[in-house]
Amino acid sequence: TLVVEDERELARSIKRLLLGIGLPSDVARTREEAVGLATSASYDVVVLDRRLPDEDGLQAIPKLRRHGPDVPILMLTAL
Repeated sequence: TLVVEDERELARSIKRLLLGIGLPSDVARTREEAVGLATSASYDVVVLDRRLPDEDGLQAIPKLRRHGPDVPILMLTAL
């Protein structure tokens, strides 16, 4: 699982919850970091924050899809 969330505590909580159900996770805090991780590893699912410091999460989707076109993306937002 790739968790893309810039708020450290929220990212840690999501990672801990996923690990608790047997899903190890990597955390990226920016779109750039997420794309870098997606380039070097394959993920079963992406949990993507809508508001990232370097780009809107919606705009990050096509960039992530280039590296995992069939990977489900769960959008996380407080909007």
